[in-house]
Amino acid sequence: MEENNGSPIRAYIGHGRLDTVAHVQALNRLYRLLDFYHNVFRPLLRRPQGQADRPTVATPWERLKATGVLPPRLRAWGEAVYTAWDLFTLRQALIEARLALWALPLADPNQPREVAQMLYRIPVEPMFPLPST
Repeated sequence: MEENNGSPIRAYIGHGRLDTVAHVQALNRLYRLLDFYHNVFRPLLRRPQGQADRPTVATPWERLKATGVLPPRLRAWGEAVYTAWDLFTLRQALIEARLALWALPLADPNQPREVAQMLYRIPVEPMFPLPST
């Protein structure tokens, strides 16, 4: 598994080799945490079309709520997830996930690996399952 050298994930985790199933699982957890950070907590500067002199700063979650398109159940679920986490807890989880990733042993170059196992058979559990209806 290889990521582009200039991508945000490589900037966050570094450029070491990750080539075991355990690495893939740890990296998937890190991806989910970073995705949550970028979509919920990281504010973005947007300039509305035709109003370049009035930029707005809001997180993607705040922008989504402001559209009014979320059903009440999903909005309540998103608010519950948002209030359950704070930026410091999330940062600590990111640090722990990155340390856990690099604490894993590297693959033995003399042992063959089943690539299909790495690509297709690793279940990805949702961080925040949607509430049942």
